[in-house]
Amino acid sequence: MQTTVETPEKHTVKLTIEVPVEEFSKDLDRTYRSIANQVKIPGFRKGKVPKPIIDAQVGQEAVLDEFVHSTVPTYFRQAVSDEELAPIGEPEIDLTQLEPGKPFVFTATVEVRPRLELADGDYKGVKVTRPALEVTEAEVDEWVERLRQRFAELEPVARPAQEGDFVTVNLEASKADTTVEAASREDHMYAVGSGEFGARLDTELVGAKPGDILSFVDTLPERFGEELTDGSTSFRVLVKDVKGVKDPPIR
Repeated sequence: MQTTVETPEKHTVKLTIEVPVEEFSKDLDRTYRSIANQVKIPGFRKGKVPKPIIDAQVGQEAVLDEFVHSTVPTYFRQAVSDEELAPIGEPEIDLTQLEPGKPFVFTATVEVRPRLELADGDYKGVKVTRPALEVTEAEVDEWVERLRQRFAELEPVARPAQEGDFVTVNLEASKADTTVEAASREDHMYAVGSGEFGARLDTELVGAKPGDILSFVDTLPERFGEELTDGSTSFRVLVKDVKGVKDPPIR
């Protein structure tokens, strides 16, 4: 396979790829065999359909389209590997010559990663100052806390709920005796202190135990939309269980 490289724009190359007729014919035959294994033509066994019959029934143009679709990416990858190029996008393909019995020729235009070329000695004596890296105790504590939360586990607790716990609740929200579906949940795992449904729910849950039923009125947060946050919403909450955060073991 022969490849010619042009540079029409900065960081863009145009490859003219010529596939020898022998290789082209071999890959085209493979395409015919693939199609012969897929089509059903009366009088012929699957996989044994002659090329002229495929051309007549399927169409030579369709066969060539399948050939281009299945083989051009392989030719392109081989060309950029041979030329030591690093494409950073999909190539724009243009067919130049696609005729059985002749070499297959096409062009591929693609943006490539820039090459860094240094003249001998240009980099010698260059000094680079490494920036000082200072890590504060607050940053360390913050990172440790993130790791603790990431690997922590939940376990049932016998005490009432407190801030930082996770409780499973059935929550029903309503306005004017009509259920607010957007703010109602079944078997919902709720983080106490998150303010997901407003501050009042967190206040009511602190000290609650499994089996408690909480009723109160509050205003939904703005994220629920203006039509739901205009006025008060009635809440009825069944507390089903309480789980505390178990810190991961320190090794």
